[in-house]
Amino acid sequence: MLPIAIIENINRIPQGQPIDFLIWPITIAGIAALLYYVTKAAPKGEEKRNSEDEKWIVNFMSVEIGSKAPEFTLSNQDGELVSLKEQKGKVIVYFYPAASTPGCTTQACDFRDNINSLKSAGYTVLGVSPDAPAKLKKFQEKEGLNFELLSDPENEVQMAYGAYGKKSMYGKEYMGTIRSTFVVEDGKVTHSFLNVKAKGHIEFLRGKLGL
Repeated sequence: MLPIAIIENINRIPQGQPIDFLIWPITIAGIAALLYYVTKAAPKGEEKRNSEDEKWIVNFMSVEIGSKAPEFTLSNQDGELVSLKEQKGKVIVYFYPAASTPGCTTQACDFRDNINSLKSAGYTVLGVSPDAPAKLKKFQEKEGLNFELLSDPENEVQMAYGAYGKKSMYGKEYMGTIRSTFVVEDGKVTHSFLNVKAKGHIEFLRGKLGL
C-alpha cells in the first residue's frame, strides 16, 4: 500500500503534469517508511517472553548442548577464586540478574533448601551474577545460602554462555543478565535452560534432570 503522503500528492497532480513532480515527496515518504520498518517493524532476533520482570528478551547466542562448556575463574563472595574446571562431578551453573532482589532471592533460597538432595545426586551449585563480592557476601549471610556465589562484573561469563542480551522493560531497552541455568558434566554442557522463571525453578530442574 502506498504511504498516505504519496497518495495525497498523486491526487493533487494537475492533468498533464510531468511525473517528476512526485520525486521529492516520494523520496521523503520512502525514507520515512524505511526508517519505521527498520526501527519498529523489522524482526530483531529470537524473542522470548519473561512473565516476571521483562516483557521481551532477544537472545542472539547460547552454548549448545553437547558442546564444551566455557571455562571461567571468578571471585566468590569471600574474594576467593573459583574455577569451573576445579569442580568435581556435575555442576549446575545458574545466572541471575541481581542479588537481594525479590525474584533472585526466591530462586537462591530454593537452591538453598534443596542443596543437600542436589549434592547427594552429585551436583555442585554455582550462582553467577554481575554483583561485587561484598554484595554477594551480604546476600549469602542474610539468606543463609549454602553454595558459592560468583562475581562476573564485566558480564564476560554471562556472554560466553549466552545468558546476557537485550531486554525490555516498560518500553525501555537495555542490556542485562538473562536468568538461565546450565548443567555441566565432564566439561560439556548437558542441559541448557534459558529465560527461566525464578519461582519453582528447582521443581522444574528436578523434572528435567530426572531427580
